[in-house]
Amino acid sequence: MTWKVVVNTKAEQEIKKMIKKRTLSNDDFLVIKQWIMLVEKYGPSRLLDSKFWNDHELIRETKWKNCRSSSFSYSGRIIYKIINNKIIVEVLRITNNHDYK
Repeated sequence: MTWKVVVNTKAEQEIKKMIKKRTLSNDDFLVIKQWIMLVEKYGPSRLLDSKFWNDHELIRETKWKNCRSSSFSYSGRIIYKIINNKIIVEVLRITNNHDYK
């Protein structure tokens, strides 16, 4: 089974802003790309196999109901959801400061 990762427009804009402001390093960007390649190749369940990603469900945040979070740095997060049990993972937000708002 192959998975498809889709980065929504808001997340793309956040990435561009962080790159422009230099709050997202080249290393962070490469780790995000690695996350995408890993999920597309093995599926999101692979993230649970590694403590590196610190992947978890966002159960306290009602805004992010049915969403998950993966770490790409000490405080950077990839917020995503799996759509209708299909093979699409939509990245909803990228944050470099552990902010779920």
